[in-house]
Amino acid sequence: MTTTRLAGRQLPDGVGSFLIQASSDDTTSLTVATIRTIHAPYSLRLVSFRASVVVAPVGADLVIDIKVNNTSIFTSFSKLVIDDGTYTSTGSSLPYAFSAAFIAAGYKIADDDKVQIEVTQIGSSVAGAGLQIAFKGWLTS
Repeated sequence: MTTTRLAGRQLPDGVGSFLIQASSDDTTSLTVATIRTIHAPYSLRLVSFRASVVVAPVGADLVIDIKVNNTSIFTSFSKLVIDDGTYTSTGSSLPYAFSAAFIAAGYKIADDDKVQIEVTQIGSSVAGAGLQIAFKGWLTS
């Protein structure tokens, strides 16, 4: 059995994990920009994502891109979307699709990879605020 060290403990690979990244404060309107860059605290084989906001975008969808080491993990036409007037990406009318390169890499974000969260579109009358991204996956070595 292989293991991954996390928070001072050895955990067997395959343990489910969430990494929730607050990407903005709860009141400042989002802008089109790279709003957060982190380095992965452990290796994670992704299963899914979820984006949520405290203030819903109004007038247009909120569109988010996730990049690993400067390369989008999504196809060019299908990013993570929070629909106009809603608070989460769950049930979005435009579901995301992983890129062929990310699929070929085994859906993996390696320990210490650079992960960038970029907002590529905001609501037109209310931008949206309080963005959080939940990465759902499995620990890997």
